[in-house]
Amino acid sequence: MDHIMDVVTSGRDGSENDMNDTKPPAVELSRPQRLMFNICAEVKQDTEDAKVALESLVGDLEMTCFKFSGFGKNFIKSQKLSPDSFIQMAIQLAFYRIHGEPGAHYESASTRKFFLGRTETIRSCSIESVAFAKAMLDEDCPITEKTRTLRAAIEAHKQYVKVVSIFL
Repeated sequence: MDHIMDVVTSGRDGSENDMNDTKPPAVELSRPQRLMFNICAEVKQDTEDAKVALESLVGDLEMTCFKFSGFGKNFIKSQKLSPDSFIQMAIQLAFYRIHGEPGAHYESASTRKFFLGRTETIRSCSIESVAFAKAMLDEDCPITEKTRTLRAAIEAHKQYVKVVSIFL
């Protein structure tokens, strides 16, 4: 998404010709060589079946990228809220609103500080985020309670990420 937003805001069209102005790689690598595998007919058929299944899943995907201009991270920060946690709660609210139940939300966590570090996941759905989603969807819930549950969900998310990051 960062790349998409960079292209959108720069006015570039993202084509191959448009990307030629990027920095050269830090390390020169040799040209990759094709690996030839001897596989049986059963594996070939399984691979073909997987390809068809993947193409079906890709065909079902619909994604729209837009730029929200109502407010930005500075406003969120001015409310003494974490922009990352705020967006996580927005995603969780959207999922709950669409599906009527909390989703298996996660965000990436990098262990790059460590030898052979990789990307891990943080499961960010919480009791507080579900309470927030329920409050937001309750028409009878007062705005003060909606605000309180948002702040509680954001604080719980921040604390959870903080604790997880200690171990990463």
